Amino acid sequence: MTKKEIKKRLEEIRKSIQNENISYGEIAELQGLKEHIEEGDIELLQVAEGEKTKCDLCEEEVEEGEGFGTIDGRLACEGCYQSEWEHPSTVIIFNPDGSNESIQFTQNFGTPEGDKIPEPIEKEIWKNTDGWRGYTDWELKEGFIEVADGWITGFPDRTTERKIELAEIFDKLKAGEIKPPCKIYWIFGITSNVFSTASSVVIENGNEEIIEKWLQKIDGGTEGLKEMLS
Repeated sequence: MTKKEIKKRLEEIRKSIQNENISYGEIAELQGLKEHIEEGDIELLQVAEGEKTKCDLCEEEVEEGEGFGTIDGRLACEGCYQSEWEHPSTVIIFNPDGSNESIQFTQNFGTPEGDKIPEPIEKEIWKNTDGWRGYTDWELKEGFIEVADGWITGFPDRTTERKIELAEIFDKLKAGEIKPPCKIYWIFGITSNVFSTASSVVIENGNEEIIEKWLQKIDGGTEGLKEMLS
């Protein structure tokens, strides 16, 4: 950051202090900018030199200037930040014109650019199937509906031949060889099985009929897609 940008950012944080709505992320940021605070600026220095803060996700202490702000304004340590980004989820948006966009995200940190979790996801959750196993699932924003969900694998065999056909449909969508009649949001997340990936296919409400007709032309309609993801 340039000196001008640092000064502007310090004033923005000052306003948060004065409005009594400063976030833990801003506190960590202010601590990292402490050397740029003027010696007599008690208002900023009091906050920057305050007690050590703890990570809101794991309660580990966060050193000055080393914290990360979550998308909802909490403070996270480097360990929690790195851990989430080791296994981010992905949503691929397939457009009617044949183009597509892939966006990685995590529940607490949003996208790599710091934006919030992309549509159509409202919240990401981990569902336990027992004490050791589980999978990623997603709550959708209002206005979206799930067409099918299940899992995919990188190692299909004769017991999962339906996955090969699903992979072919996905590859054709990615290449623009087949075009959906409306936006399709195909979401992927980790499971406790390293060979499997959780998957959900989502559309906007009101597009159920046209997506069913389109899927019928491809292979088996909505029920066929559910079978391939099962």
